[in-house]
Amino acid sequence: MKVTLFLILLLNAYVSLAQDIDTCLTVSVGLRIDRIKGRQKQIITYADSINNYMRGALPRFLHDECFDTNVNLWDNFHAPISLRWKVLEMVNNRIALKSILEKDDRKLDKKCSCQRRKEIGFNIPMMDSSFRQLIKKRYDQLSTN
Repeated sequence: MKVTLFLILLLNAYVSLAQDIDTCLTVSVGLRIDRIKGRQKQIITYADSINNYMRGALPRFLHDECFDTNVNLWDNFHAPISLRWKVLEMVNNRIALKSILEKDDRKLDKKCSCQRRKEIGFNIPMMDSSFRQLIKKRYDQLSTN
């Protein structure tokens, strides 16, 4: 009985510890594409939250003056971009932009601090502008078109 139990445990341990090495080393080509699509979906979601804004609480990301430093949303590390502007370029609802601009929210006027910018170490375009300034710029663009 003890020998049978020992053999069963030994066989169970052998089977559970056995691994196919190829499955551990397989790299999926689609992973990079999935990450890019995921980033694009996030950017579109941010733009949609502005496009669909009517009144009430602002979308939370508008209060993040250092939103541009979210490197997880960059296309690559070698070409930093203004994520705020990338989001705003997808916004086409002038009424929503005007509603946001008329909001008396001082957090929209904040600019990213120098300390946070030094941590990133990149020169990000439009980093010296507040969200309100960028929203105004986009609103003006839509007004002239």
